[in-house]
Amino acid sequence: MLGGIGVQEILVILVVGLLVFGASRLPKIA
Repeated sequence: MLGGIGVQEILVILVVGLLVFGASRLPKIA
């Protein structure tokens, strides 16, 4: 089901995006 995007999917995308963004900008923490 590719049409439905729920709250969980949005939260997962946001969390993963923040983790990747933070890791790319703060390599010392990673």
